[in-house]
Order: sequence, then structure tokens, then C-alpha cells
Amino acid sequence: MVAELQAPTLNGLERVKASGTVSVLALDGGNTWLKYSVAGAPVQCIPAVIKELDTDVEEVEPTADLDSVVIDYEGSTFVIGALAESLGGVPVYQLGKPEYTHLLFMASMSGVAEFSSCPVVEKLNILVPDNRKRQLENVWESVSERIQGIKSFTVDGQMVQPQVRNVQFISEGAPAYVWAKQNGLFSQYERPGIKKVAIFDVGGGEATLQVFDIQTGRPIWTDNQTLPGLKSLADTLAGKLKPYFRTTPDTAMLLRALHLEQRVYESDGQVFDFTEQYEAARKAWSKDVLQKMQGSGLFTAEFGGVVIVGGGAAHCGGIEKATSGRFVVAKHPEVNAQEVNAIAMLGM
Repeated sequence: MVAELQAPTLNGLERVKASGTVSVLALDGGNTWLKYSVAGAPVQCIPAVIKELDTDVEEVEPTADLDSVVIDYEGSTFVIGALAESLGGVPVYQLGKPEYTHLLFMASMSGVAEFSSCPVVEKLNILVPDNRKRQLENVWESVSERIQGIKSFTVDGQMVQPQVRNVQFISEGAPAYVWAKQNGLFSQYERPGIKKVAIFDVGGGEATLQVFDIQTGRPIWTDNQTLPGLKSLADTLAGKLKPYFRTTPDTAMLLRALHLEQRVYESDGQVFDFTEQYEAARKAWSKDVLQKMQGSGLFTAEFGGVVIVGGGAAHCGGIEKATSGRFVVAKHPEVNAQEVNAIAMLGM
């Protein structure tokens, strides 16, 4: 079964150009990749890595690199993306996403800044692990206040003075569930006896299995699981490649290769095709993930199927095959599974 994605309309981008108003901005900070979207524009995806420069000794020019963003804010300079990665930056999931979400928001404004220096964002939808009341009160409300309190900053050399009218936090899995439901991916399970379906979002650091009540669409929090993501696959792959190099292969470089679906690793002038090692590592990772899911007792007669999204979905073919199609990887000729959340949040 192939999951079809709806392409964004042009209306939103035209509105930004005409009035400087953004009706909805979708922000998915991810574990290792930052994705953001405005209706009518392609989803932008850059490494979720941040480097704060020591401006006494470090300096970078505003970049036109689509994989990087340079931000000046309150006397500090931050680099986000591939350039930050090369400068020894730290992944957002290690820094703590709540503390740095305001910077991710600034990065997401890079595409809007060329049309308006004073954009009005009517609604900012941010993907978070948990949007239940306690999490909102204890964690995310302060993030909202911080974003709405931003007066001005510079992104890639352009001054931006944003006005964010409303910030909405959306739980992981929810956008993909809404999209999958709308596209009929769970229709075969809408029959007597089936009560649950799930979204498997495979990220760089972690993978999450978010379970939903198929009748109400409500998440069943007690059934949710956090599972090994692509970093676990990269770690296993690094171990299998170690005998071929003088030093242990860099996990971050392997994660980048996995994201690009490349099977080549280069170090010290040596180029190595790791297709064989990748297949073995992927098989071990897939088996580990499925065993952990099955060990939870989730797969009862009342459980239907799973739609796989996220940056790691491309590596889940083995899981699809092993479950005889009970797990379905989202596929589309123009939009990849990593972009599902950013696109789906535009309509929420």
C-alpha cells in the first residue's frame, strides 16, 4: 500500500508575498533534522545542530547555503544547520529542545524574511513530544512566551521584526495520524474489534510509536513507546565498519549518509562502500525495534496497523516486510516521509 501525500497549495506563499502575513508556520524541530514549512513553499530541512560563535575569535558571513542559517540575536551569533555541524556544533536534542526552540523559530523565518521584514505569523504550530496540560504548563508555555516576546533578530543578514499572534503545540504523531486518516490508510482497520492504530515516527535520535484510538483519534498515552532511532542503526554500522579504518567511523557522518541514502563512507582518503555492512546493521536494528514493540504486549487482536513516517522511514523496508504490510512506509514521488509532520501541521 502506498501512502499518498497532498502537496501544499500556493495560497499561503502568495499571501506572504502580498501582505507579509503568514497564516500558518509549521515547525518540526526533530532530533537531528529541523523541518519547517509555509503553505505554498517547499518544506525546508536542515541539520538540527546549533553552534554559538565566540565572536572574539570566530566569524562567519551570512550564508546563502540552503542547509545552513546564521542568526544574530541579542548580541550573540548562532549558526544552525550543516555549517554548524562542520564547526563542531551540538545537536538540539543534546542541548535541550525547549531551551532552543526560539532559535529554531528564527531559523524557520529565513524563507519569510526575503518577502517581509515585519512578518505577522497568525499561527505557529510546533511539534513537541507531549502537549498534555502538565507539559504545557511546566515546559512549553514559557517557550511560547519567549517566542512571542522576540522583538527583532537578523537571519542571514536580513533584519526581521516578527509578530507571532498564536503558538500551538502539537504532540508527535498527531499530524501524521490526521493525514493518514484523511488518506484512508487506516480504513481497512475500521471494522468491529479493531480499537487501536499507530504512527511510527523514526527520527535520528529516537523513534516513537504513538498509539491512537481509531474511533476518537485520541492518543493512548499508556501504550506509547520510545524506541531506538537512526542513531542506534548508525552506532551498529560504525561498529561493523571499525575493522576497515584506523579510527572508529564518525556516527554523525554515518547519520548524514543514512539521511541521504548513501552507502559510502570516506575517511583518511579511503572511500568504502558499506552496502553489505548496512544491510546487516539494518536487519539487526529492525529486529531489535520489532522485538521491543512485541515485548510490550501491544499487538493484540484489537490492534490494527502502523504508518511509518520520519527521516528514518526509508530504512524501514525490512520492518514492512517482516510484518507482512501491517507496517506501511509513507511514500510519495514529490514529498518524502520526513516531511509529513511539517506538511500536515499546516492544516491543524
